[in-house]
Amino acid sequence: MFRFTIRDGLWLTVVLAMVLGWWLWNQKLKQREFDLLSAAVIIEMLIRDLDQHDPEWRKSRPYITPQFESQLRAASERLDKLGQ
Repeated sequence: MFRFTIRDGLWLTVVLAMVLGWWLWNQKLKQREFDLLSAAVIIEMLIRDLDQHDPEWRKSRPYITPQFESQLRAASERLDKLGQ
């Protein structure tokens, strides 16, 4: 049989703790990314809704520009990939 020392057990504990910590951090990061992309998709939906019901709304609000539409579309596509 194998003989393990206390030092081997401590090293195993350290390695397992590091792997578990990394895995938990990674899961939290994925959830935050999903939440942010979900918010971007909601904003995109609101902008599309405004465009359909009031096409003149952009003229009255110059601080909201079409430059963000491509970023929102990319966020929507990325969210779809995460959901699969």
